[in-house]
Amino acid sequence: MEDILGCSYAVILLTQQEFNGPFCEPPELIPNHYRNQQDTPEWMTTGSAFSYFQASVRPKDTPESNFVYRKMGTIPEQSLAFNLAISCKPRAFDPNAGISPTERNNTEYQSIRYFSKDAEGKSKCETHQWHSAHQPDHLGGSMVPLQSIPDGMSPFYIEFEEYFGGYNFGTGNAWLDFKNMKFDFSC
Repeated sequence: MEDILGCSYAVILLTQQEFNGPFCEPPELIPNHYRNQQDTPEWMTTGSAFSYFQASVRPKDTPESNFVYRKMGTIPEQSLAFNLAISCKPRAFDPNAGISPTERNNTEYQSIRYFSKDAEGKSKCETHQWHSAHQPDHLGGSMVPLQSIPDGMSPFYIEFEEYFGGYNFGTGNAWLDFKNMKFDFSC
Protein backbone atom coordinates (compact mmCIF):
# COMPACT_ATOMS: atom_id res chain seq x y z
CA MET A 1 0.00 0.00 0.00
CA GLU A 2 1.08 3.59 -0.56
CA ASP A 3 0.02 6.73 1.25
CA ILE A 4 -0.65 10.09 -0.39
CA LEU A 5 3.06 10.95 -0.18
CA GLY A 6 4.11 7.79 -2.01
CA CYS A 7 5.49 6.09 1.12
CA SER A 8 5.03 2.32 1.22
CA TYR A 9 3.26 0.43 3.98
CA ALA A 10 2.64 -3.28 4.46
CA VAL A 11 0.03 -5.13 6.46
CA ILE A 12 0.43 -8.74 7.45
CA LEU A 13 -2.92 -10.36 8.16
CA LEU A 14 -2.67 -13.13 10.77
CA THR A 15 -4.87 -16.07 11.64
CA GLN A 16 -6.01 -16.28 15.27
CA GLN A 17 -3.40 -19.01 15.87
CA GLU A 18 -0.60 -16.85 14.42
CA PHE A 19 -1.78 -13.81 16.39
CA ASN A 20 -1.72 -15.78 19.65
CA GLY A 21 1.62 -17.43 18.84
CA PRO A 22 5.14 -16.36 19.84
CA PHE A 23 6.91 -13.36 18.31
CA CYS A 24 9.26 -14.07 15.45
CA GLU A 25 12.42 -12.35 14.32
CA PRO A 26 12.25 -10.15 11.21
CA PRO A 27 13.62 -11.88 8.11
CA GLU A 28 17.25 -11.44 7.10
CA LEU A 29 17.56 -8.57 4.65
CA ILE A 30 19.12 -9.16 1.26
CA PRO A 31 22.37 -7.15 1.02
CA ASN A 32 21.84 -3.71 -0.48
CA HIS A 33 24.76 -1.37 -1.16
CA TYR A 34 22.79 1.83 -0.48
CA ARG A 35 20.96 0.60 2.60
CA ASN A 36 24.20 -0.76 4.05
CA GLN A 37 25.66 2.78 3.95
CA GLN A 38 22.96 3.99 6.35
CA ASP A 39 23.07 3.70 10.12
CA THR A 40 20.56 1.28 11.59
CA PRO A 41 17.59 3.26 12.94
CA GLU A 42 17.51 3.31 16.73
CA TRP A 43 14.07 1.72 16.87
CA MET A 44 15.43 -1.42 15.15
CA THR A 45 17.55 -2.15 18.24
CA THR A 46 15.65 -0.55 21.13
CA GLY A 47 12.09 -1.15 19.92
CA SER A 48 9.66 1.29 18.34
CA ALA A 49 7.71 2.09 21.52
CA PHE A 50 10.85 2.86 23.55
CA SER A 51 12.33 4.94 20.73
CA TYR A 52 9.08 6.91 20.33
CA PHE A 53 8.88 7.49 24.08
CA GLN A 54 12.51 8.66 24.27
CA ALA A 55 11.97 11.09 21.38
CA SER A 56 9.05 12.69 23.24
CA VAL A 57 10.77 13.13 26.62
CA ARG A 58 11.86 16.63 27.55
CA PRO A 59 14.42 17.22 30.34
CA LYS A 60 11.80 18.87 32.59
CA ASP A 61 9.31 15.98 32.15
CA THR A 62 8.41 13.51 34.81
CA PRO A 63 6.93 10.29 33.40
CA GLU A 64 3.48 11.32 34.60
CA SER A 65 3.67 14.70 32.83
CA ASN A 66 4.72 13.16 29.50
CA PHE A 67 1.93 12.87 26.92
CA VAL A 68 3.13 9.50 25.57
CA TYR A 69 3.39 8.07 29.10
CA ARG A 70 -0.18 9.17 29.85
CA LYS A 71 -1.41 7.53 26.64
CA MET A 72 0.55 4.27 27.12
CA GLY A 73 0.23 4.17 30.90
CA THR A 74 3.82 2.99 31.27
CA ILE A 75 7.41 3.58 30.25
CA PRO A 76 8.03 1.13 27.40
CA GLU A 77 10.68 -1.52 27.87
CA GLN A 78 13.79 -1.24 25.73
CA SER A 79 12.84 -4.31 23.68
CA LEU A 80 11.77 -5.20 20.16
CA ALA A 81 9.09 -7.44 21.66
CA PHE A 82 7.48 -4.77 23.89
CA ASN A 83 3.80 -4.31 23.08
CA LEU A 84 0.58 -3.27 24.71
CA ALA A 85 -2.63 -5.24 24.45
CA ILE A 86 -5.38 -3.85 22.28
CA SER A 87 -8.89 -4.18 23.61
CA CYS A 88 -12.07 -3.70 21.70
CA LYS A 89 -15.53 -2.78 22.95
CA PRO A 90 -18.56 -1.43 21.09
CA ARG A 91 -18.85 2.33 20.83
CA ALA A 92 -22.03 3.35 22.57
CA PHE A 93 -24.45 5.48 20.57
CA ASP A 94 -22.42 5.68 17.34
CA PRO A 95 -24.96 6.30 14.55
CA ASN A 96 -22.24 5.63 11.97
CA ALA A 97 -21.50 2.02 12.92
CA GLY A 98 -21.50 -0.09 9.75
CA ILE A 99 -21.64 2.97 7.44
CA SER A 100 -18.84 4.12 5.12
CA PRO A 101 -17.48 7.49 6.26
CA THR A 102 -17.96 10.32 3.79
CA GLU A 103 -18.32 14.08 3.65
CA ARG A 104 -21.17 13.90 1.15
CA ASN A 105 -24.48 15.09 2.56
CA ASN A 106 -26.74 12.69 0.67
CA THR A 107 -25.81 9.56 2.68
CA GLU A 108 -26.69 7.96 6.03
CA TYR A 109 -23.30 8.99 7.47
CA GLN A 110 -23.55 11.75 10.10
CA SER A 111 -20.72 14.17 10.76
CA ILE A 112 -19.60 14.37 14.38
CA ARG A 113 -19.82 18.15 14.06
CA TYR A 114 -22.65 20.52 13.29
CA PHE A 115 -23.10 24.27 13.01
CA SER A 116 -25.37 26.30 15.26
CA LYS A 117 -25.92 29.98 15.99
CA ASP A 118 -24.95 31.60 19.25
CA ALA A 119 -27.02 34.28 21.05
CA GLU A 120 -25.59 36.96 18.74
CA GLY A 121 -26.46 34.97 15.61
CA LYS A 122 -22.88 33.99 14.80
CA SER A 123 -22.25 30.48 13.48
CA LYS A 124 -20.21 28.14 15.60
CA CYS A 125 -19.04 24.58 15.05
CA GLU A 126 -19.98 22.11 17.77
CA THR A 127 -19.53 18.39 18.38
CA HIS A 128 -22.56 16.14 18.80
CA GLN A 129 -23.05 14.93 22.38
CA TRP A 130 -23.17 11.29 21.20
CA HIS A 131 -19.51 11.57 20.16
CA SER A 132 -18.20 12.81 23.55
CA ALA A 133 -17.51 9.34 25.00
CA HIS A 134 -15.83 7.95 21.88
CA GLN A 135 -12.13 7.09 22.07
CA PRO A 136 -9.74 8.27 19.31
CA ASP A 137 -8.42 4.79 18.39
CA HIS A 138 -11.32 2.70 17.13
CA LEU A 139 -12.71 0.27 14.58
CA GLY A 140 -15.19 1.81 12.14
CA GLY A 141 -18.00 4.17 13.03
CA SER A 142 -17.55 7.93 13.23
CA MET A 143 -14.29 9.17 11.76
CA VAL A 144 -12.44 12.15 13.26
CA PRO A 145 -10.00 13.41 10.61
CA LEU A 146 -7.86 16.48 11.17
CA GLN A 147 -8.42 17.56 7.57
CA SER A 148 -10.99 15.67 5.52
CA ILE A 149 -12.43 12.17 5.27
CA PRO A 150 -10.49 10.21 2.64
CA ASP A 151 -12.51 9.05 -0.37
CA GLY A 152 -13.52 5.43 -0.78
CA MET A 153 -13.18 4.17 2.80
CA SER A 154 -15.33 1.19 3.73
CA PRO A 155 -17.00 0.78 7.15
CA PHE A 156 -14.26 -1.75 8.00
CA TYR A 157 -11.37 0.50 9.02
CA ILE A 158 -9.29 1.29 12.07
CA GLU A 159 -8.58 4.92 12.97
CA PHE A 160 -5.52 5.52 15.11
CA GLU A 161 -3.42 8.34 16.49
CA GLU A 162 0.39 8.67 16.38
CA TYR A 163 0.91 7.24 19.85
CA PHE A 164 -0.70 3.97 18.69
CA GLY A 165 2.62 2.43 17.70
CA GLY A 166 4.69 5.60 17.60
CA TYR A 167 4.05 6.61 14.00
CA ASN A 168 4.70 10.09 12.63
CA PHE A 169 1.64 11.56 10.96
CA GLY A 170 2.62 15.19 11.51
CA THR A 171 0.64 15.21 14.79
CA GLY A 172 -2.30 13.74 12.92
CA ASN A 173 -4.15 10.46 12.68
CA ALA A 174 -4.46 7.62 10.18
CA TRP A 175 -6.85 5.02 8.80
CA LEU A 176 -6.34 1.50 7.57
CA ASP A 177 -9.27 0.12 5.58
CA PHE A 178 -9.23 -3.67 5.95
CA LYS A 179 -11.76 -4.33 3.18
CA ASN A 180 -10.10 -2.19 0.50
CA MET A 181 -6.56 -2.53 1.94
CA LYS A 182 -6.20 1.25 1.74
CA PHE A 183 -4.09 3.45 4.03
CA ASP A 184 -4.35 7.21 4.48
CA PHE A 185 -3.51 9.86 7.07
CA SER A 186 -3.99 13.55 7.74
CA CYS A 187 -2.08 16.09 9.79
